[in-house]
Amino acid sequence: MPSDQKSVETPVEARRLRRGDLLELVMEKTADRGKCLAYHNGQVIFVPHTVAGERVQVKVVKRNRKFAEAHPLSVLESSPNRTIPRCRYFGCCGGCTLQHVAYAQQLKDKHQLIREVMTRQADLPDLEIRAPLGMTEPYGYRNKMEFSFSAYRWLSREEIDSDMVYDKSFALGLHPPGNFAKVLDINECHLQSEKCVALLNGVSDFTRHSNRMPWNWRHKEGFLRNLVIRESAHIPELMANLVTFGYDEEYMLDLGSYLQSEYPYVTTLVNTINTSHAQTTFGERIEIIYGPGIMRDRIHDLTFEIAPGAFFQTNTLQAENLMTVVQDLAGVTENDHVYDLYCGTGTIALSLARSAARVT
Repeated sequence: MPSDQKSVETPVEARRLRRGDLLELVMEKTADRGKCLAYHNGQVIFVPHTVAGERVQVKVVKRNRKFAEAHPLSVLESSPNRTIPRCRYFGCCGGCTLQHVAYAQQLKDKHQLIREVMTRQADLPDLEIRAPLGMTEPYGYRNKMEFSFSAYRWLSREEIDSDMVYDKSFALGLHPPGNFAKVLDINECHLQSEKCVALLNGVSDFTRHSNRMPWNWRHKEGFLRNLVIRESAHIPELMANLVTFGYDEEYMLDLGSYLQSEYPYVTTLVNTINTSHAQTTFGERIEIIYGPGIMRDRIHDLTFEIAPGAFFQTNTLQAENLMTVVQDLAGVTENDHVYDLYCGTGTIALSLARSAARVT
């Protein structure tokens, strides 16, 4: 090519998308995992933290043969269904993806997503899909949260821009979206009650100033791995479960004394020992430090004893609504034999047991 001839950049509109491209899009509809979907010259683009109907400026961050992903830079025309997120960590925390969307609209979007799945994947276009049953209060509903320790702290944009100096070698909180290597250190979370958040902060202070290291996923070493908090919705009981790499009786007794003194509403403290390299809250054994080692909760008139590693519906109040719907739709009589083929803790089977001749 002659030296005086300049190459001409092909406009974005006339080529496949590339990382770094800047686009102006109108978000068409809500898609999976809290993202919205838009089209650009027939190419599908997913964008988080947007609302259907909005016009936004985005930057392409990833693409493959089927679709692209973009990061929103600014909202040029906002949707009336956009709302102010309650949590200050929203956007950099992977715990929530839809706090920017009004709850009533979230229910409508869920209804539409279920219809699309049953039509396109299950090939049941004529199936009646009832509207989801919403919650009276869509915050503070979780009876269980799993928080992670890490020797690699993720800093939010607010923290990076501040004049504060942060210890990046310790964090207790939740992972940022799509990043399981680091942890965002948090001191508030609107998914659980204020009691649970206070306990989270207390354990964070205790462990941060102890001589035990948080888990280092790169070197597969460290002592502190997870904090699991369970709280009963109907019985004043709360379980703290510290997951560690190995067992240190003196350390756990010190933690137990601290919790009993500062957080007397914690009715049991257990220690799950996980010496594998897998990032899981399950372990080889469980040590009961104080209390019964279980937590009780009720669904209607049934009382469940929940072990540290047991599965239980994380939204107790909605589980009660679900059981009511199941009972009404099943219409079980004393002549029926109910088969529970995916039992778990048996909430569905037990809810139907009084009406049925037999449950298996």
